Amino acid sequence: MNPRREGKRAIEAQMARMLETAMPAIQEEINNEVERYQAAIQAWNEQHDRVPRTRMYIHRDREQAVVARDAYFMQTFDAVGRQSISTLQKCTSALRQLAYGTTADMFDEYLHVSEHTGRACLAKFCRAVIEAFKDTYLRKPTSDDVRRLVRMHEERHGFPGMLGSIDCMHWPWKNCPMGWRGAFTSGHKGSHPTIVLEAVADQRLWIWHAYFVVVGSNNDLNVLNGSPLFNGLCAGRAPTVEFTANHRRYTMGYYLADGKLLGML
Repeated sequence: MNPRREGKRAIEAQMARMLETAMPAIQEEINNEVERYQAAIQAWNEQHDRVPRTRMYIHRDREQAVVARDAYFMQTFDAVGRQSISTLQKCTSALRQLAYGTTADMFDEYLHVSEHTGRACLAKFCRAVIEAFKDTYLRKPTSDDVRRLVRMHEERHGFPGMLGSIDCMHWPWKNCPMGWRGAFTSGHKGSHPTIVLEAVADQRLWIWHAYFVVVGSNNDLNVLNGSPLFNGLCAGRAPTVEFTANHRRYTMGYYLADGKLLGML
C-alpha cells in the first residue's frame, strides 16, 4: 500500500471526526445568531410602528393632491408602450430642488429625470401645491384662528395676547448680479449679498405671514416698516384681540420678537 495515500486518508478521516465533533457547536452558534437577528428585526419593527411616520404621510398627501390638480404627474405610456417616470420620481425631483436649492440636472442619475423634465416638475409642482393648500396655509388668520392662537400661547407659554413670533432672516444670494451687490449687502451680516425674509410663525410652525425679497442692506426695523403685516390693523379689518395683563385690559395683540428688533422699536 502507498504510505502517502494512507496518510492522506488518515488526515481526511481525522478532519471529518473533528468537523463532526464541532458541528453541534457551530449549529448552535448559527441558531443563536439567527435568533439575535430576528429579535433585532422584531424590535425595530415594533419601534417603527410606534413612531408616527409623519414625513411619509405628508409626502403621500402632497403627492395625491398634486396628482389631483395636474395630470402631468400621472404615470402614462408612450406610443410604443413604454412607461413614463413615476409620480414619485417627479415629486421627489421637485422636493429635492426646493429642499437643497440645487439645479434641475443634479438628480438625473439618481432619479433618471432629465434637466428639462426636472424644471417642468418643479414649476408644475409649485403651482399644484399652491392650488391645493392655499386655502389652508396661504391665508391670514381668521377670527377663530386668532382666538386659538391667543389661547394656545397663554396656556403653553404664559404670554396672554400673543399672536406669534416674528423675526427677519437674511438668506445668502450666491448669484447676485455684481451691480446689485451694494444694495443687498449689509455690514453687520457679512460681506455676502442677502435677501431678507420676514415671517410670523406659531408654536406648530404654521407660517401665516411671509414678506420676502427685501434687499439685504435693510435692518429689521426697515423691513417691518415696509411690511404689509399691519395693513389690516390700520384699516380696521384685523380680528379683535382682548386680553388682560398686569390688571390692564388691552384690545390689540402683539408679536414676540428678539432683543434686536425690540431695541430698534
